[in-house]
Amino acid sequence: MRGLSMRWVRNFLGVLLFIGLLVVLAAAGGTYWYLRSFQRQWTFEEQSSNLALFVPLREVEVAASDGRRLRGWIARQNQAAPVVWILPDIGESRLAWWNLVTVLYDWGYHVVVFNLRGHQPSEGRFSWGASLEGDLKAISDYLRTSAYPSARWGLLGHGLGGYLALRMLCRWSDVQLVVLEDPVQTPLDRMTVPLRWSARVPPEVWRTWWQTSFRWMYGDVPEDAGLRCLADKPGARVPVVVLASSHWPRSYVEAFYARLPEPKELLEVPHSPVGGLAEKDWPQYLNTFQVLLNRYLPRDVSTIQVP
Repeated sequence: MRGLSMRWVRNFLGVLLFIGLLVVLAAAGGTYWYLRSFQRQWTFEEQSSNLALFVPLREVEVAASDGRRLRGWIARQNQAAPVVWILPDIGESRLAWWNLVTVLYDWGYHVVVFNLRGHQPSEGRFSWGASLEGDLKAISDYLRTSAYPSARWGLLGHGLGGYLALRMLCRWSDVQLVVLEDPVQTPLDRMTVPLRWSARVPPEVWRTWWQTSFRWMYGDVPEDAGLRCLADKPGARVPVVVLASSHWPRSYVEAFYARLPEPKELLEVPHSPVGGLAEKDWPQYLNTFQVLLNRYLPRDVSTIQVP
């Protein structure tokens, strides 16, 4: 009788171990699939043949360090004016920002927007780390030396684009405004914040799991580099404006905002234009942008408000 009980206990423990192994394998496989799903080529249908009828667009190609061609638009004014560089999020096309490009141009600004690597018509496959940093440097070198060598700059970054905008502050001294819409502190946050974890999983365990998986697949991607860059630039006084929409968890945005040094502002917007901004919400969204540009990046230098 006792031997039968022990056999039953061993069988039960064996079943539990087998189920646990299946759960671990499923979690590892799901994590690998999810993280790998970002490292691909994003395709978009861009019917841009008629866009130049509304704004004088110029198609631009910049060669990355590995020879891949990064493509973007430049909407150039006929006179000197500040430049607004829009940095889309991962999975976004420049075409998604077309409405804002036209408005900014009508307000008298030069406008620049590039697709990230792996986002057609830019070439290659999207990847984190060195290639992304190299692409950013290649584009910024072209813009500052060939396209706009003596301009005043404003950066608008959405999601991962906001992370890249903060990284750019380490290199540029003539950036006068950074606008972060639904920002992320690290590339890993961009991938994991939209996910919802079970309340039974402690947040520390959840984050450690994703951090370990991310580093195993992609290596170490510098974290908090943008925040360190702001903190290490005494006297730069670059205003950072965070736009919080309903698309991104408000608790995350507020925690991110708390870590930003002064000067800074936190404003609410109805949604991102990329997410299908309703027509009734456009006036509020555009009014927010107009106020920020008039305050920190006006066309007339004499009206700049020093933070």
